[in-house]
Amino acid sequence: MRHALSTLCWLLLSVYPATAQDTVIVSADNLPEWGAMPRLVEEVRVGTLDGDVNYALGLVGGVGVMTDGAIWVGDRYLSAIRRFDGDGVYLDQIGRKGEGPGEFSYPRSIRRLPDGSVAVWDDGQIRLSRFTTSGDFLDSFEPPTIMIGGPFEEFEVAEGNLYLIAVADRTERPRRPLWIEMRPDGQVLDSLYLASFESEGTVDPIYTGTALSPLGYMVTARNDQYALRWSMGDGRVVQVERSWTPVDYQRAERAEKERLEREFSERNGRPRREIPRFKPPFSSFRIDEEGRFWVQMHAQGFAEVETPGEQDSRERYNGLVREWREPVVYEVMNPDGRYLGRLEFPNRQTEVMVARGRSVWVVEK
Repeated sequence: MRHALSTLCWLLLSVYPATAQDTVIVSADNLPEWGAMPRLVEEVRVGTLDGDVNYALGLVGGVGVMTDGAIWVGDRYLSAIRRFDGDGVYLDQIGRKGEGPGEFSYPRSIRRLPDGSVAVWDDGQIRLSRFTTSGDFLDSFEPPTIMIGGPFEEFEVAEGNLYLIAVADRTERPRRPLWIEMRPDGQVLDSLYLASFESEGTVDPIYTGTALSPLGYMVTARNDQYALRWSMGDGRVVQVERSWTPVDYQRAERAEKERLEREFSERNGRPRREIPRFKPPFSSFRIDEEGRFWVQMHAQGFAEVETPGEQDSRERYNGLVREWREPVVYEVMNPDGRYLGRLEFPNRQTEVMVARGRSVWVVEK
């Protein structure tokens, strides 16, 4: 399966601190600052099925965008990083498959550091490597645990320090994931426990998600409520809430979800969850480089015949037919509670990777 990398644009916004109280409840029900129908304009696309192999992307594990606009794409099939300039022109390749200095197994998260270097998390080798912005290898280290993993972004940078998600004991239920805080040289500073990520059900599950803001705090949200919470570190708790209109499952859509839930629960031995009438408000959320919240909303489903590639994947991996889809819709807000707008992406298999200022970089499958 190939991936295409696109750049889309809109308005520039900024962040302001919330009111100083022990607990601050902030409503994000203001009129959208981006307008009722913000327009996405594609600027750059990288990725091809035919032609120059340097533009034929495999499984994109991570995307990083440098201050000069250069785009770093971690390709897990290639076990290397491809670099493109801001116009999408191929520059070079960083690393190759291997275990030596500057080599990779599965390059995933790519983050810029305050000192100008670039850190790459390789979840195949459980290793962090640093490079110059021109791609020269600097150093690498392995974190003090092999229990890395979870249904979150595994590696983040906040206020100059590195954070990796670890699970102290994989056999513990519910699991207790934590962030390991480190300096760029690998020195461990602290560990911060996350909320449990055990979910209710397998299909459109109810769960508590966690994301680390580059502004230095951890945000949690349970997806059967439209509210995001975080502690400012001085005892204050901020909660941003937004009203939402429940989206109901169509009859055939709900029947498909019930069948999938039944089959998955039988396979993994987990309790079966009854599919309710309404969908949860959102499926996931992430935080961009400026601290803005990107909440992927559940939306009205539609039936669609699967593509040959999807059919092949289904037959290879689980044999389960999925005819009902949802458009990719994000609602975006600042952490002070200012609602910015609702964005619907044209490709229903779109993953937001980087958002900064007026631009967003996404992977389309």
